[in-house]
Amino acid sequence: MAKVSVLVDNRTDTAGAVLAASRVHGAAAAADVANQFAHVDEQMIRALLMSLEELLEGVTAKMRESEVSYAGERGETSRLREERDELHAELSDVYLQVRSLVEGSAGSRATADFGIDGGMPHTFKALVETSHNAVERLRTAQNVGRGPLGVLFDADKFADALEGPMTSARAVLERMRSEAREDELAMLERDQTVEEWERVYRGVALILQGFFTIAGRPELAERVRPTERRATGRDVQPDGGGDPQPEPVVEPDPVEPEPAADEA
Repeated sequence: MAKVSVLVDNRTDTAGAVLAASRVHGAAAAADVANQFAHVDEQMIRALLMSLEELLEGVTAKMRESEVSYAGERGETSRLREERDELHAELSDVYLQVRSLVEGSAGSRATADFGIDGGMPHTFKALVETSHNAVERLRTAQNVGRGPLGVLFDADKFADALEGPMTSARAVLERMRSEAREDELAMLERDQTVEEWERVYRGVALILQGFFTIAGRPELAERVRPTERRATGRDVQPDGGGDPQPEPVVEPDPVEPEPAADEA
């Protein structure tokens, strides 16, 4: 299963705390608020709270879905990189073998003719492209017999040896290009849903903060108050369920009595 980032996990927990505060304490507080309005009854307030809950719950689920999708794309990219590394090593070995055989059977000039002279291509992409060009040139070459070291120059056989791993490597390279585009789109969608979540969270939490303030419940108002750290996932909203708890009292450590002078 794709791993969700800590920031999205924290935002999800924050939304859950706000929702819990509204669902656990909203009905009782709605009656207190309704008593202060002449033209708004308790049912209207409770309907508003329910709509706010549905809104925040919906954007939170949407944010998590987009994060899971993005994490899955990154996981696929990681697997492709492992496959690329294996094919890079395989193609490098075959490339060096073919270059050595061409040079041993047709001379160093032939390696230049087939574009495989000089050092090893530095990148996976460069190695794939160089190998592809070499295969195409080898396919049009004429066999010239044996070289000075008695090595048979067999252009088709050299091309066959290089073409297999080169074709697999090209396929992975193309998949990585496609995956990079999909990664970018998934990241863009994730970022958009996070931005939407932050906007909705701030709005809903501010409304609930004011709602609990009017209801005369300052502890709950403070509990749902949106902050920059909570909105950005760097902090988690306190649990919204249950009654507000007083701060624990820390008892001071007992003081040992000083020994009497005659006991020292």
